[in-house]
Amino acid sequence: GMATVGGVHSRQLPNNSDGTIDLGDIESAIRADDPHFPRTRLICLENTHNHCGGRVLSLSYMRRVREIAQANGIPTHLDGARVMNACAKLGCKPAEIGEHFDTVSFCLSKSLGAPIGSVIVGNAEFIARCHRLRKCLGGQLRQVAVLAAPGLIALKRMPSRLSEDHDQAKRLAEGISKIEGLEVDLGTVETNMVMVNVSACCESAEAAVAALKEVNVLTGIMGKGILRLVTHHHIREAQVQKAVEAFARLAASRPANGNGAHA
Repeated sequence: GMATVGGVHSRQLPNNSDGTIDLGDIESAIRADDPHFPRTRLICLENTHNHCGGRVLSLSYMRRVREIAQANGIPTHLDGARVMNACAKLGCKPAEIGEHFDTVSFCLSKSLGAPIGSVIVGNAEFIARCHRLRKCLGGQLRQVAVLAAPGLIALKRMPSRLSEDHDQAKRLAEGISKIEGLEVDLGTVETNMVMVNVSACCESAEAAVAALKEVNVLTGIMGKGILRLVTHHHIREAQVQKAVEAFARLAASRPANGNGAHA
């Protein structure tokens, strides 16, 4: 991907369970101008953090990362696919997050509910370059007003109701956490994602996904024995209750040893 198309060599750093990267690790990873090594040209963060279950980076943390970047003459980018969820949780405007980054990308789909679309934000020179690169990569679209229309609805109407999705996620997490054999860390449910550990009652996450799909509860796998559930504007209390009941039946149908056999 990035190496082939962009000629970029990435350097991943381990993140904490809350989605942050230790500031000392960021500083230590910045390479000096040595011809033997790739130059450090960009620092990227993700907010909210997908693999941490939608955890939110604080404004103060992003500010500190920005200060480190500026001290070393390095620009910053935010993978903000769900940045509107971060805004809802932090009670801030998108600009209050964006001011800590040179560029930001975010999705009109996912939490905002549009059928397709992403937006990238930066200065005029950067956007002009993006237009050229998009054309080079075959990303030019024609007659896209039919896609832009729901995108405008996503931007104008959806951010103000994202806290409802967060509330539904909390209800979902609380309901599943009461089921024997399933584990949910309620302290990590900050936005619209819930991570469920099914290892104690299912032989595999794949088996759990398949069983839940049979009753129209769709989940994704986020690691060994871990399922991810995401709430959105189509999910109401009735759907939350249905999902909780489906997980209860899943746990009850499988023995504690997880081998799939019934006594």
